[in-house]
Amino acid sequence: WSLLSHRGLRLAMLVYLAVPGVFIGSQLVSTLQLHQAGYSAARIGALMLPWALASAIAITASKRLLARFGPATVLRTGMLLQASGMLLMALLPQPAFALAALLFALMGAGGSLCSSTAQTLAFHGVEGEALGDASALWNLNRQLSFCLGTAAIALLLALAMQWLPARATGVALALAAVLTLLPLALLRRPQQLSLPQPENT
Repeated sequence: WSLLSHRGLRLAMLVYLAVPGVFIGSQLVSTLQLHQAGYSAARIGALMLPWALASAIAITASKRLLARFGPATVLRTGMLLQASGMLLMALLPQPAFALAALLFALMGAGGSLCSSTAQTLAFHGVEGEALGDASALWNLNRQLSFCLGTAAIALLLALAMQWLPARATGVALALAAVLTLLPLALLRRPQQLSLPQPENT
């Protein structure tokens, strides 16, 4: 339990639940929505290419962004990017392929900015002898986030299909965007998340 007193680790675990975890769940909804819009399985799968490219760019840039702007700003940016992609997908149920690719790129960039920053926060300041336990806890939370994210979004979709069947996918994606933004409430004091600045060489 002493590890859970580490604010960075607690926040990082919540971020992983709300951002990468929710994204995994939202892909069930996005796939259904795009299928209903007439997309083939191959075209839906191809949308993961812009997602992966944007994700790689975000991970590569995250170290510099952290050093320049701090973790709170990077996390906020990532959450807003992913939530924007989900919300626009909700509002545009039949997007052109180029637009859908852009929305997936937004989600890829946002999710990876958050996951990379969360991992840095999770282990920053953890003493050497506690790193093993922290790593085990982090990986457990990481796997759990994918399960819980999928279950939560599936539940929201099921409820939406019951109450608003004609707009179920849009409602579920909009609620996924809201869930993505939940950790923003914990970033009101960004100075508590400061990381040491790299030494100039």
